[in-house]
Amino acid sequence: MTVVMSACQDTVAPTTQAAAPVPEPVFTRIVSAPIPDEYIVVLKASVSDVSGKAKGLLTKGLLKQAYGKALHGFAAHMNREEALSIASAPSFAYVEQDQRVQVSTTQINATWGIDRIDQSALPLNQAYNYSATGAGVNV
Repeated sequence: MTVVMSACQDTVAPTTQAAAPVPEPVFTRIVSAPIPDEYIVVLKASVSDVSGKAKGLLTKGLLKQAYGKALHGFAAHMNREEALSIASAPSFAYVEQDQRVQVSTTQINATWGIDRIDQSALPLNQAYNYSATGAGVNV
């Protein structure tokens, strides 16, 4: 029996020019005014009964939602004085006034291909707006 084996390797010449980095999307965060009397309270991770602790801390406020997985805390409708009072509790980590946030995305220095997708008229503006919802598209 005869066995023949062969192998080859392509020689790759080193490139002298590095590939251009892919532009990252630029995220613009537009924050509206804070929502009056709405707060998010974050408790220390050692708190096991978030809902019970929230009810114990709130004296006049209204518990809207308790969070116990990714965040130990709660959202509540309460006045500023009660929020400041909760901030002095030993199980407290921090409190923030709730606010509406609107996020829009625009990629600056977009490649020709994706720039052409969101803009049919020439000249292209080298920006891609992630605003398409896909409504009416059949693939």
